[in-house]
Amino acid sequence: LSTLTHISSATTKTDPNTNRDNNINIASNTIIGTVIRPGKTFSWRKIIGSCTTQKGYLPASTYIGEATEDRPGGGVCQVSTTINIAVKRTGIETEATQHIRPVSYANREDEATVSYSSGIDFSFTNTFNKPIVLELVGGNGSCICNVYVVN
Repeated sequence: LSTLTHISSATTKTDPNTNRDNNINIASNTIIGTVIRPGKTFSWRKIIGSCTTQKGYLPASTYIGEATEDRPGGGVCQVSTTINIAVKRTGIETEATQHIRPVSYANREDEATVSYSSGIDFSFTNTFNKPIVLELVGGNGSCICNVYVVN
């Protein structure tokens, strides 16, 4: 039987928005419990894929170039950014792209924008000699990511 040891966490917060919270919850629930084995890579694109209405994503504010539009999946970058912060705190280097404009819920160097249609991924490779597990909780404008190592 394996046990989990908490090694890192991060919380981001912005103004609550029903559609955005819905999208954050769908992405969080898709990722929660993801195990990344030693030497293996977590890829947002492979786990989340496209944020479509068929998957339950609702229109919410999204950066499209310099413009802002409501599109299905708006807000999921808060999840990728929260994971980015928590994973970086473990000492693991991440592959993350900043948004075209700053976001309200994180520092520029912590941002991790994602866009399936544009090919922008967020990824990292587990450099520990043990598996790590991600736990995510979202709602009311917040996203929390906990990182655990499997003993």
